[in-house]
Amino acid sequence: MGASGKVLVVGDDTRSFLATVRSLGRRGLEVHVAPYQLGAPALRSKYIRAIHRLPYYLDGGERWLQAVEALFRTERFDLVIPCEERALLPLYRHRDVLEPLCRLAIPDAAALAAFFDKYSTRELAAGAGVPVPRGRLLSVADTSETLLAEFSLPLVLKHRRSYSWQELYVRKAAAVVETRAELAHWLQANRDEIDQVFAEAYFAGLGGGVSVLCDHGRVLLAFEHQRAHEVTGSSFYRRSMAIDRARRDAVAAMAAAIGYTGLAMFEFKLDTQSGAWRLLEVNARPWG
Repeated sequence: MGASGKVLVVGDDTRSFLATVRSLGRRGLEVHVAPYQLGAPALRSKYIRAIHRLPYYLDGGERWLQAVEALFRTERFDLVIPCEERALLPLYRHRDVLEPLCRLAIPDAAALAAFFDKYSTRELAAGAGVPVPRGRLLSVADTSETLLAEFSLPLVLKHRRSYSWQELYVRKAAAVVETRAELAHWLQANRDEIDQVFAEAYFAGLGGGVSVLCDHGRVLLAFEHQRAHEVTGSSFYRRSMAIDRARRDAVAAMAAAIGYTGLAMFEFKLDTQSGAWRLLEVNARPWG
């Protein structure tokens, strides 16, 4: 794509979306956006040429698909970049209709299965020899007693998928429970979908990630960062660091296993004293 190309970026947050808009705009590309909230601060970026309002993806997405197809035919974008799952998953579901109209920066079927299901990510990692925290899927028979017989507190509980088609605009975040009472309450609150949850042993350490651009399973570019100033599981500052060969090799092995093409950030936890580390999850899209 030349410097005169036209790109649609879907999203509106001040992290992945704004960084993507700035990067494309600084390259001289014509940047259009499709936000969820018209009042989002990131929409004030000087690099945004036009803002398009699309309907929410509801009731099978018929209105959404009609609007997106009309927009693609009118604007003739060279590339569409979704910055999060609420946009990525509908584009993937309707790719047969939309891909003939423009290039979509979305994972293929193998990557979607491997990276958008956190338990499948664990299985892919294990097959590639990449260390992950000890964990297992839950069942309807599980209680706080059965889990505490296997795991110590604190314990991490994760839904296999952050977003589901039933609740596309509701994000299911991981929970770190620290007491028996918290564990029992969480299990009760999530009892109806317990078969889509897994438990993972808590691995103490500093958060970080290896970010890559891949082409058919080959890592073209890699960048590693560590978190700083973490507060309740989130970080507001990050610093670059020299790429660790073992973690880069781990990322390369997983990307090669599914022939991955695209952007991805592989999230790790690192014990700075022992040097041990574990893979937590993968964001196969622009990340926050």
